[in-house]
Amino acid sequence: MEESDVLEINKEEEENGTEINSEKDPQDVNPSNELVSEPVNEPGNSDICIENYLPTELTEEDEKTLTVGLPNVNCVEKILHKRKHTIVGIFVVVVNIINMPEADLFDLMAGPKIICLDLCSEMEKDTFRSRAGDKFSQIQVLLKALRLFLNSKSKLHFEHEFALLVLDDGATWVSDFTNNPRDILTLLEDLMCSNKPVSNTFDISQVFDIIMNNIEDTIVSNVISNYNRDPTENNDVTIIAFNLNYEESENLTDKYTHLIQTLALDPNSPVMITATKRIPQRRYDKPGLVKISFKNTEQKIKILRKKMNLKKSQDFSNVYLKSSKSYVERRIESNAKATLRAPPNPGSLRVNTNGLILSQQRNDLSADNVPQ
Repeated sequence: MEESDVLEINKEEEENGTEINSEKDPQDVNPSNELVSEPVNEPGNSDICIENYLPTELTEEDEKTLTVGLPNVNCVEKILHKRKHTIVGIFVVVVNIINMPEADLFDLMAGPKIICLDLCSEMEKDTFRSRAGDKFSQIQVLLKALRLFLNSKSKLHFEHEFALLVLDDGATWVSDFTNNPRDILTLLEDLMCSNKPVSNTFDISQVFDIIMNNIEDTIVSNVISNYNRDPTENNDVTIIAFNLNYEESENLTDKYTHLIQTLALDPNSPVMITATKRIPQRRYDKPGLVKISFKNTEQKIKILRKKMNLKKSQDFSNVYLKSSKSYVERRIESNAKATLRAPPNPGSLRVNTNGLILSQQRNDLSADNVPQ
């Protein structure tokens, strides 16, 4: 081939955005020195493999692809597990928790967590240096971070549970779920990094298989039950309606929609009723109380601030709205009222077996008659 022909070929490839790499060093192909994973086909299925390119930052197209069929997705976080020439990518979807009730958010944060630790030989290399000049290996820094994480989570809530899984030649389940961080920390101190050469590939499917084999069905059912709970049991988003007339085959949602319209709220910020429930009648002369739950706490506060407008209504002039409270909060409120109403006589009050402060002149008052 003549020199002029070679020049023409090179010119065409430059115009098409391609170049000849046959004589270049492999390390020069990736000048940013980013680790790139190689395709790893799963045994028995050549169509399933790890993508051979993982971008440093997720593009909008990547996020749309990852979040297909996942409602209320707020962001996508990419966690990378690095080996010599391989990156195994695990994508974690973070659920939108802005409008989540505090009780559900607390249960979500206190759920079981699996610690996945890499024990390849590269983890023992001294790659970190302190200000004092001391050198630390990757495994030493990681263990210190895990100690802080486990102790902090345990102090925040004792129900936090942790399990330990290590990666070496394969994936090994080391510890079942426990809420005692000392058990995990003791196992971490005894772990040793592998002396074997680092392999170029790692089958990430082993990790998911061993996790599925060690997760009990009760954990999944508990998560489902948390999200299928009755919204009226969440006091943060629930109010109580007194004296709302009872009707056979009544539709509480329609009745409360009419009540909310009477409050003359801002039409630009509507409220959403998520659930309603009438409590069984305790006194024959008064209808049972009604619980109404809203989408979030802000909507509940908006309703309570406008509750005095019901006095001007013909249909709901006798209805009184109040924030839903727990059993302990109701006891504290009732005791405070009894103390304030009592005359300045030390012997005028008594405490019954239910912890309720009563007046000596009102012995007929029982715990069952306390307002809910």
